[in-house]
Amino acid sequence: IHSGYQQFTSTSLAVDAGILYHDEEHLFSASVLMRNMGFQISTYAGEREDLPFDFQLGVTKRLSKAPFGFSVTAQHVHRFDILYNDTTFNNQNNYSVQHQFISKLINHLVAAVHIYAGSYLEGTIGYNQLRRTELNEGETGKGLIGFSAGLRIKLQKLQVLYARSSYQRNISFNQIGITLQLSQFFSPGKL
Repeated sequence: IHSGYQQFTSTSLAVDAGILYHDEEHLFSASVLMRNMGFQISTYAGEREDLPFDFQLGVTKRLSKAPFGFSVTAQHVHRFDILYNDTTFNNQNNYSVQHQFISKLINHLVAAVHIYAGSYLEGTIGYNQLRRTELNEGETGKGLIGFSAGLRIKLQKLQVLYARSSYQRNISFNQIGITLQLSQFFSPGKL
């Protein structure tokens, strides 16, 4: 990871690691993910900073007799109070941060609904309360901040993915991805 801001630069080394359990018979998946494990190699001004480590747990269950599935992911499991509190911004914008038990708990959860239209098309709608809370612009409204949607097209040898997320009011982030199964293109002996 490399970051540069004017004459200041920083370089880090990081790795993500995860395990996925998938039970095809019961249409159930569970996963464990550790993101941003690593350290800074060079710093901005000689002071080492921690990488934004995130320990996540997730489960997905597809309904057997309906074209729907549900996912819940717990993010930042290693730390309970994860809400960032910028008191200067909050005071200037007449915004208050709630630090109640339920708010702290809900901020860990990302929920999604999956819609399966046949075996080749999947749509997803998700909601991230932490993102919605942290990126709130005070009195100006929240728009679709915290909501996301995606579409996956599964073809014989590849998958095409599209996702749209809102981080600011009236501005969205779009991603396109392509997943290839190399075993479909090359024989196992040639890999």
